[in-house]
Amino acid sequence: MEDIDRYIIEAIRVRRSVVLYSELFEHKSSVSVLSCKAGMAFSIIQRSMHDEIIISLSRLFDTDYYEYKNQKFEYLSQRNIVQKYQGALTDKAKMHQGQTASLKQEINIQDYRNLKVAHNDKPTLVSSDGSVKHGISSSKVLDLLDHSVQLMLCLKSTLSNQAEVSVPVDLNNKFVGVGSELVAKLRQI
Repeated sequence: MEDIDRYIIEAIRVRRSVVLYSELFEHKSSVSVLSCKAGMAFSIIQRSMHDEIIISLSRLFDTDYYEYKNQKFEYLSQRNIVQKYQGALTDKAKMHQGQTASLKQEINIQDYRNLKVAHNDKPTLVSSDGSVKHGISSSKVLDLLDHSVQLMLCLKSTLSNQAEVSVPVDLNNKFVGVGSELVAKLRQI
C-alpha cells in the first residue's frame, strides 16, 4: 500500500499548490499588490506555479506505463492504483472514482505524455502575450483532488480492513490563508 500513500502525499502537495495559487493569482487585489511589490518576479512565479500544477495534475491522472530497454515502468497514477486494487473498490470508492472521472473530463486534463502538456508548442513559445491563460476553475481542481484522495483512503481502508487508516501527511493542513497572509505582509512593506 506504499503506492497509495505516495499518491496521497503527491495529491495533497498539488492541492496545497492550487490553494496557494488561487490566493495569490486569482484575486484582483492580491495581483495588484504582487505586481507592485514583486514586479517581473511575480509573473515568473505565476507561470512556474501554473505549469507545475497543470503537469502535476496530468501525472496524477496519467495513463498506464512507459517502456525503456524492453522494461515496463508503471506510472503512479490514480488509474494504475485503482486497476491494481480493483477488487477492493467499495461502492463509496466507486462513487469517488466516478466523480474524479467526471471532473477530469470536465476540466479536460490531458495525459502527462500529451505533447501539448509536456512541451510548449510553437505558438505558445513565440507568443507576445506572457500572461497565463486557462479555463480551469480552482474549485473544480480542488474537488477533483479531494475525491481522488478520498478514493485512495477508501482503498486503503478496505485493504487494511480498518474503518480508519493513518496517512503520512496531514490531510487537514490545506494551506488555506498562506497566500493571503503573504499578500497582507507585502501590503505593509
